[in-house]
Amino acid sequence: MTFLRIAGFVIRGVLQRDGKKQGREYHSLVVLFMMQSNSFLLYGANGYSGELIARYAKQYELEPILAGRRKEIIAPLAGKLGLPYRVFDVDDTTALLAALWEVKVVMNAAGPFQFTARQMIEACLQTGTHYLDINGDIAVFEMIKRYDEAAKKPVSCCCLVQALMWCLPIAWHSI
Repeated sequence: MTFLRIAGFVIRGVLQRDGKKQGREYHSLVVLFMMQSNSFLLYGANGYSGELIARYAKQYELEPILAGRRKEIIAPLAGKLGLPYRVFDVDDTTALLAALWEVKVVMNAAGPFQFTARQMIEACLQTGTHYLDINGDIAVFEMIKRYDEAAKKPVSCCCLVQALMWCLPIAWHSI
């Protein structure tokens, strides 16, 4: 799993290319373009920065799955942009894990990050999902750094669950 941190829209992380780890700095859109799929979860899409990210991603033919806590805000935005959406709170571990199993990358745009980053990162460690955020708080950077070693370890998961998720996406969403 790659563990990426973002400040503004520039990230530093360890990316794997040809099985070799390479520490580099990338613009976040470059990382999203490097994904095999053009889909990623954008949590906090209803905020100012989240909506900007969603609009720019759509311009670059990426397909963010808009996510947030309030359906009455996320659904109209998703409808306006023609994008899928999920509604859940980061404190709802079951819903968070289900959403992360669908994607390889999540961008957390839901601040204040001292209330959202920890739950999202811990769930990403369980699912092997790459984590990005637009955080600029030193205390949160320090908290994220504590997860660095855990993020470098391989993720073990139930392959049957992943296979069923891809074969039966409608059933997965109704769980």
